[in-house]
Amino acid sequence: MRIIFWLVLILVLHYSTTAYSTPSLTNCQTNCQTNCQTNQQQAAEAQALAEHLTAWNKAYYQQGISLVSDAIYDQTLQRFTQLQPCFPSIQLTAITGKPSSSVQHPIVQTGLNKVRTSQAVEDWLAARSHQELWVQPKADGVAVSLVYRNGKLIQAISRGNGELGQDWTEKVKSLPNIPQQINTNLAQVILQGELVWRLENHIQAQQDSQGARSQIAGFMQRQQTNPEEAKQVEMYVWDWPNSGLSMQAQLNQLVSWGFVRCQGLTQPVKSLNDVQRWQNHWYTQPLFMATDGVVIRQQQRPNAEDWQAKPPSWAIGWKHPAQQAVTRVSKIIYTVGRTGRITPLLELEPLELDQRTISRTSLGSLKTLKQMDVQPGDLVTIKLAGLTIPQLEEVLVKSQPREALNHPPETAFHFLSCLQAEAIDESPYPKGCEQQFIARLSWLSSNHALNMQGVGEATWQLLLKEGVLKDLTNWLALTPEQLEKLPSIGEKRSRLLVMNFRQAATQPLEMWLKALGMPPSGSDPLFNGEEAIHWQILANRSLEDWQGRKGLGAKRAQDLQAFFNDPTIQQQANYLEKMQVIGFSNH
Repeated sequence: MRIIFWLVLILVLHYSTTAYSTPSLTNCQTNCQTNCQTNQQQAAEAQALAEHLTAWNKAYYQQGISLVSDAIYDQTLQRFTQLQPCFPSIQLTAITGKPSSSVQHPIVQTGLNKVRTSQAVEDWLAARSHQELWVQPKADGVAVSLVYRNGKLIQAISRGNGELGQDWTEKVKSLPNIPQQINTNLAQVILQGELVWRLENHIQAQQDSQGARSQIAGFMQRQQTNPEEAKQVEMYVWDWPNSGLSMQAQLNQLVSWGFVRCQGLTQPVKSLNDVQRWQNHWYTQPLFMATDGVVIRQQQRPNAEDWQAKPPSWAIGWKHPAQQAVTRVSKIIYTVGRTGRITPLLELEPLELDQRTISRTSLGSLKTLKQMDVQPGDLVTIKLAGLTIPQLEEVLVKSQPREALNHPPETAFHFLSCLQAEAIDESPYPKGCEQQFIARLSWLSSNHALNMQGVGEATWQLLLKEGVLKDLTNWLALTPEQLEKLPSIGEKRSRLLVMNFRQAATQPLEMWLKALGMPPSGSDPLFNGEEAIHWQILANRSLEDWQGRKGLGAKRAQDLQAFFNDPTIQQQANYLEKMQVIGFSNH
């Protein structure tokens, strides 16, 4: 479970993780008086983070609703705790008053310290090598204490602050999957566990948590609930704190009482490899519930009556690989593809998602960039779309002051721009024009077009840098002797390149049309049976001719007519015909 609100102020003073600190924050921490209190950007950021955390805390502790994932909450809190000592007037708003119908836990719920690395897990295990240790999945639900007296369920208490929680007794008594009576001679049984929303064959690594915690939290807060919904609630018991039994005996007893969801979900471990094996198993194999990591516990613990509502030393939580993270935008760069589409990319402070280091993400389009109003210095949340592709989720804190960014206009490039090397120097955006020119050639040599083996982006960049690349076709005339003189191209490679060039010259007209960037031409054949397979036939077609083809709209017909009548394209077509490239005449 998330760090409880009533410990936040303690964490502000004692939280020591600095994984996301920046040089400016480091200076702030070492010399707050001189560096921080005069830095308006840092003060504004600390205030914004405090407002986010306060809003999330209120929703979580007053309504039982989780507005963000634990990963985003923890990382936001971490950034706030780094800044807050420099701005002591900025505080998290306290949640006043006790929850309605609050009751005291007979045994406090302790919370967990969370470790972030396998090394930290290994160190924790090594310090307890003499202990009997167990690992369990860390359920993504809402914690609860169940109290049985003489075998009958008499009380259910939400976690709250670990000492006091809401009285959920009546609600829990309406849940068909929770035993209302257990067969025991014990006067009192106190169980601690998690109410979870049942998911069918849920694989955490593929499906994330699907909002399961919010579903169960919302269900427990609602006054009126559907009996069918109640069937979706399961109880996963992760501790019987006053049992006095060994872990295995405890598990056997729980299952015999009807807590069948415990079965197989507590396993003995001795080493980091054991923990990793079970974590990977529960992360990648089907379960009935969402999880967000594992919990490792030692068998020997203090008496439950002595527990305190704070993370103990005898248990730790280790999260699954993060699917979301908070980071800062370092820079915005723009790339131009072969059709002239401009794609803004965010360069990020490196972050780790699903065991991969992410330092860049695409925004897809200038429109998205403008809509989300992203600027360098902003704190943003990044998630893995489809659990594989890093994607901007939201701007968490905007840097101040905001500046008017000089984005390139969307019309700066188009599908007929940057067809020659000389266009690069003439363009108001030469870097983007060079990107488009190289992207055209990379497409030309790919298996989508001329399929030139061993000829790719690096080859074209070298030829352009050395000044022997003029347009999309002049490379056909390059000789081995010319290429041998270039850096990084010896005799063997020059001959292989020329062999590829000559092979490309034998490709049919349809392949060359794709290579040069012809827009999609519909489903009809390009030529009818009576037409010569010749470039000029296509160039002579009217707009009405193109529009009459199956699968072509007005815009695509205009693009095709513009392509075949573009002077630069015509010039390169004439060059190809002069070079007697096969497919450009009827010979």
